[in-house]
Amino acid sequence: MPRITLESIPKLDAAIRQTEAAIDLYFLDYDPCATHTLAFAAYGILRDLNAKDNQIDLYSEFEWAKDEEERQKLKVASRRAANFFKHSDRTGDKDDSWVELNSRFTEMFIYDCCRAYASRSRSTQRLAMFAAWFLAHNLDVESISEIPKEAIARILDEYKSDEGRRFYYDHIARMDNPLMAVHDVKSLLTSKA
Repeated sequence: MPRITLESIPKLDAAIRQTEAAIDLYFLDYDPCATHTLAFAAYGILRDLNAKDNQIDLYSEFEWAKDEEERQKLKVASRRAANFFKHSDRTGDKDDSWVELNSRFTEMFIYDCCRAYASRSRSTQRLAMFAAWFLAHNLDVESISEIPKEAIARILDEYKSDEGRRFYYDHIARMDNPLMAVHDVKSLLTSKA
């Protein structure tokens, strides 16, 4: 039986841990419901901290939508699954016995978390790894400045879009302490496989 402990966890650290767990679940194709819930929880913390600290806007606010009506529809749709998983009475749908989960929203929430940490000069190998993977397969998205274009090109050359698990295992194997290591973003992305 696990030992019961008491731990003080700052909000930013909680969000990092949630994001890293979501990344692990994402690459391992574990449970889309759990992955989305963790990603959205971390996203919510970072969205609130960024607003408070005047940090970057997050992509999942859909700044790129063609007009305000489309932006609002995307915001509602992106949050529907998270609200369904978190609350039994707040989906906003007439039939709240099921929800459609779009994995694209999960990816966007995780990537937004990676961007938010990079803007705060705090990143981990897992965050860098996910950001590079996401950018390599979403070339229309604005890049985190620390990720070299050569790294993205190398990922595209070496891994097809359906080889996320292989990409994950190849890069996890290089980490000194895969659960807690904090390293420079560039060191992961510029090292040769």
